[in-house]
Amino acid sequence: MTAGSTRPVAVGAFAAVLAGLSLLHLGTGLADNGDFDRSTYFLLEKPAGFATNWPPYDTPERARRILGEWHDRWELAAGAPRLHAGMTASSYKPILAAQVGLDRLVTGDGEYSFVVGSLPLRAVLVAGVVALVATAAAEAPAAAVVLALLLGLAALETSFAAFLNSAFEDQVAIVFLPLLALFTWRAAAARSRRAALAGLAVAALVGAAKPAFFYLPLLAAPFLWSALRVTTTAGRAAAVAAVVLAQAIALVPPLVNRATTRVNAYQALYYGALLPLSGAELAEVRVRGAPAVRECVGVRAFVRPEGPACLERAPGSLAAAAAILATHPRAAAALLGRAVAKGADVELAYLSKRAPGRACFAELPPFRFWTGVFRRLGRAVLALSLLAAASLHLAPARVRGSGAARAAGLLAVFGALQYPVSLADGLVETQKHVLVGNYSNVLALSLAAAVLAAAAARALRRAPPRPEEEALAHARTAAR
Repeated sequence: MTAGSTRPVAVGAFAAVLAGLSLLHLGTGLADNGDFDRSTYFLLEKPAGFATNWPPYDTPERARRILGEWHDRWELAAGAPRLHAGMTASSYKPILAAQVGLDRLVTGDGEYSFVVGSLPLRAVLVAGVVALVATAAAEAPAAAVVLALLLGLAALETSFAAFLNSAFEDQVAIVFLPLLALFTWRAAAARSRRAALAGLAVAALVGAAKPAFFYLPLLAAPFLWSALRVTTTAGRAAAVAAVVLAQAIALVPPLVNRATTRVNAYQALYYGALLPLSGAELAEVRVRGAPAVRECVGVRAFVRPEGPACLERAPGSLAAAAAILATHPRAAAALLGRAVAKGADVELAYLSKRAPGRACFAELPPFRFWTGVFRRLGRAVLALSLLAAASLHLAPARVRGSGAARAAGLLAVFGALQYPVSLADGLVETQKHVLVGNYSNVLALSLAAAVLAAAAARALRRAPPRPEEEALAHARTAAR
């Protein structure tokens, strides 16, 4: 049996193992941090078993409802779809609507189960990872082995997979970034315009999931452009139009989400840009023509009782925060350093991943590999991801032009940029805000490792035999 004939069997076996293990995460989710309502209000009322969606502060019910427990089953809202001022525009909303529709077809019991709704997304995630491994296997078996190991552990990592049983918009990126890597790879390897357009479509879908991802289509365009580029004027115009359309779609959330932007602007300024300033520097700051409110520096918007009062007294400004960081490079470097220090972890330990009475396998060692890596080497992952991407693009043409190298470069840059972008909400929940960035860096490192494994395998095949090996071969020939 040849290597080519065993390849589909090996990839199929990997797919079966990955799919089977991923089902063990059906009992693992993420507790609400108070943000679910932005995504779920238009269709869902509250978790089943609660009298109200917002129990009073400082009560056991509030502790269970927010942060303390993950809740799988939610009551459907009467009169859905509903609108309210705090809702966000996101590509996750039509996905959630489809999930709720699927659940009603399957159960028809008037409640929504995140477990049932997550099944199609789990299938997409597994399919994306398996397709990447299959693409690597067609080019170099060594690369496929490395990619299967590292990407398999990423797809099974509790810190990432738990998002699929939640209403956090980040899950769109977790599910679809492997597909963006796949299309970027295929677009570069085969100069496939269809793959490049599919990559742009995925970039638009992920970019529109959350304001922090808005720049993804524009970032992806240079990595896909060699496949999009055509010689005719009409073709070039169509390629540019495709990029503009994808970017326009991704710009909808930051342009529409006015209610959340007000809070973000306050926190970007008072729990972000103003924190590293000295007293003298702070005295010079003007926000919309008025001095900064010193008592509100370091106060988060939702911390009672000071937070809501500061949100009213001290209006924030994203433009003012950006101007302060641009004119105070020392403060900007210090703030970014704090973001990296806070964000170089993926565990999100403050959000429960367990539901009452549910079996949970979140702590199994294979499901905690990347959590352990980040706990010990979190900052190094970010640095290595960028270093690996840069090294690949400085390597010989054969390596530099490979599809995997292109995909690694795209994901590394996207992941690194999540750190400065997270400062648009100050240092609030930095760990969660950069989690997709860390996930993207994991994917980038995995692809870079696969490229290096393929290059090493090629070098070993081309290496001339050592003198002692030649002498032994001659001796065997003479003896025969």
